[in-house]
Amino acid sequence: MDIAFFTDSYLPTRDGVAVTVDGLARSLTRQGHQVHVYAPHAVRGEPTRESMEGGVRVVRFRSVPVPLYPQYSQPLFSSVLPLWARPAERVLSRADVVHVHSPGFIGSIGFLLARHLHAPLVGTFHTNLGAMQESVPSKWLIPTFFRLAWWYNVGLYWRCNITTAPTEAARSALLAHASKPFRRPIEVIPNGIDLDNFHPGLAVPDWRTRCGLPPRPLVTYLGRLTVDKGVHRFLDAIATAADLTDMVAIVGGTGPEETTVRERIARDARLSERVRYVGPVAEAEKGALLAQSSIFVLPSTSDTASIGMLEAMACGTPCIGPDVGGPAEIVQDGVTGRRVAVQDPAALARAIVTLVDRPEERRRMGENARTFVRTTASIDAMAARVSELYRRLIDPGASPGPSAPG
Repeated sequence: MDIAFFTDSYLPTRDGVAVTVDGLARSLTRQGHQVHVYAPHAVRGEPTRESMEGGVRVVRFRSVPVPLYPQYSQPLFSSVLPLWARPAERVLSRADVVHVHSPGFIGSIGFLLARHLHAPLVGTFHTNLGAMQESVPSKWLIPTFFRLAWWYNVGLYWRCNITTAPTEAARSALLAHASKPFRRPIEVIPNGIDLDNFHPGLAVPDWRTRCGLPPRPLVTYLGRLTVDKGVHRFLDAIATAADLTDMVAIVGGTGPEETTVRERIARDARLSERVRYVGPVAEAEKGALLAQSSIFVLPSTSDTASIGMLEAMACGTPCIGPDVGGPAEIVQDGVTGRRVAVQDPAALARAIVTLVDRPEERRRMGENARTFVRTTASIDAMAARVSELYRRLIDPGASPGPSAPG
């Protein structure tokens, strides 16, 4: 099949959407499909260009940084105008299916082009906008902005031929904001990861030595530095746990809270002795950090799913995550990690202390976590389910394809 992806988040900018879209595109390509990805350009001033990346043809539009969040970029309107030219229409008209992965500018362009060309349209709801409200600095804008954003999100996904979500929590969030029933059921297709890049055998280099930390249990936060992702809840919990157990911690990632995180670690003696901020972690080293971690902590209130959590579990690392939302569907409490009320720093600290002090329990949970991911969350299994969905959309009378690989 010829498949066109439209996404407002793509590599080298790293977040769950970008990693998932890239992994899905590559896996579909390995299965013999042709995939075009339309995405923003991550480098300021770079012109629109087309290139091959991992077997995937990627069209990047000239873009500018997003205000308040320069790690992300959005294309200039003039850079996407060529899509409406006849040569571009001929390219897109060959697409068997258009798959929109975000409701932003590029996602909206994909939606409009699919409607214009009468192409089958799939939309995936990746991001729960409402849960991100605490990261918005202008509080007086919140009610109006998020009402409009939800109205637009629901309207776009409602008009897709098929809508998917990575978890039941994401599906429920979208349905809760719809003023009328979706024309077809929203299908839940869990995210997957590339298992070759994440496994216990990657526990080098020695991150403790590199960061000047003693050889103690390592508790890791790795993700965007935003309020809704919970980086401050993590630091609160580590500060409390530091008085109760012997461990060290690493914070990795970048985002609007980076300066505040650095300042907190520097001025709080409990944090400065135990925590190192390592900035963005290169993809080639992420698996090593996760494999060497004793515990991975995700104190997020906004995730519809968690690629970082799946990557940690694939490395045999138990996870502590929220007791609500998409991540709660990934962590089996007491089996692969712990689910806690992450907005309660004391509860989060207790969960950290308990696992730090129980190495045998950590080992058991880590083994269970790895087994869970290997059997349910590979990117190839996800791609098989997505391609089967495409086939059903293109040819409703087609018989089911082969079972998805584990």
